[in-house]
Amino acid sequence: IDTIEARAKENGYFIYLILTHKDFDLEEEGLKYLASRQVDGIILFPVGAGADYIKFLKGTDIPVVTIYNRISSDFSFVGVNDRQAMKDAVDYIVSHNYKRVIYLTPDITTQEEKCLNTYTLRQRQNGYLDGMKTYGMEPMIIQGSSKERLETVYACLDDSVKTACLCMCDSYALKILDFFKVKGVSVPEKVGLMGYDDIDSLRYISPRLTTIKYSVQKMGEIIFDTLFDVIKTQAKKKHMLEYEIVEGETIV
Repeated sequence: IDTIEARAKENGYFIYLILTHKDFDLEEEGLKYLASRQVDGIILFPVGAGADYIKFLKGTDIPVVTIYNRISSDFSFVGVNDRQAMKDAVDYIVSHNYKRVIYLTPDITTQEEKCLNTYTLRQRQNGYLDGMKTYGMEPMIIQGSSKERLETVYACLDDSVKTACLCMCDSYALKILDFFKVKGVSVPEKVGLMGYDDIDSLRYISPRLTTIKYSVQKMGEIIFDTLFDVIKTQAKKKHMLEYEIVEGETIV
């Protein structure tokens, strides 16, 4: 946000920031407000999806750049190749001789039943499945981070099979790390752990989480520059950021 705001000020733009907390009704309300203010452009991390939602966005007649969750090729998009990144994560874990990889993700099914946008969630999960297929390994997907779901993971641990947990995001990895500490399960001695996003708080966490990193600052710059170009040219643009695996202490 800071990067986008700075770029906007450099170019004489003012920013409205609307938080929807993954609530489609709040998102729709916010978009209608921005349309009423006749803003020059919208940067959108969309909750909504589907034909009616696309029609609604087009009806605002405002240039839109979507981030993370893609809606359709009708709108410019800035993101990461999450599918390939997650497959690379499986490759990295398997290269460290893990024989079982459990995947933890938010509850995608329930979100899709509510017609919410799960593009990023699906891309990351499909990348995991691609990786597991490559190695002929049986996938195991745990949706949700409730204590009951984490107990399921705990029950799968077996000293005879080197096991790692791959998480859709770092926040899930930190939840399971805390859970394992309560259970007396040491990471990485008993089980490996890997996240995604390289969030700032990881610098304070021990052991240092192995994760996937992309430049948030660079993303902010590209998002604004993309929107600026779309406002001027009306051209549809797509930009995928580079990423890298950060070798921490939780996959050995």
